[in-house]
Amino acid sequence: MRVIPLIAHLKANVPLLNGRVEPTTSLMGPDYDELDEDLPICFVHALEDEDKKNQTMGAVEQEELTRFRLIYVAKNIDLDAEIDPMEDLRDQVKAALLGWTNNGLHGPVEKVSGGVIEVSAQAVYWADVFSFENHLQG
Repeated sequence: MRVIPLIAHLKANVPLLNGRVEPTTSLMGPDYDELDEDLPICFVHALEDEDKKNQTMGAVEQEELTRFRLIYVAKNIDLDAEIDPMEDLRDQVKAALLGWTNNGLHGPVEKVSGGVIEVSAQAVYWADVFSFENHLQG
């Protein structure tokens, strides 16, 4: 999976990130100490491809399901504020990604799963998994 178009799409369509979208260097995301105070931030990486059986004889025609993961780091909830930094961010990301086809280069993006990775007094780490289908021919 090519993550550069995905990163560009998120930078352009998720205002809360303010352009802070990067490829990840770790499956868990960086330690909070490695981040500056400029949150939220999103890290992107390809996760896996699942290929279905070939549908024809003498040629290749099959579907490939590609999954990718987004790791978000946002400030933890401030009970005096009326915002929820992580959920507000996730809402914007879902609005930007669900149904996106990258100009028809792949099937529409769907959400697969999501869950908390880590919580501290300062920040929440969350990962969402998304997928899309490709049609392979050869």
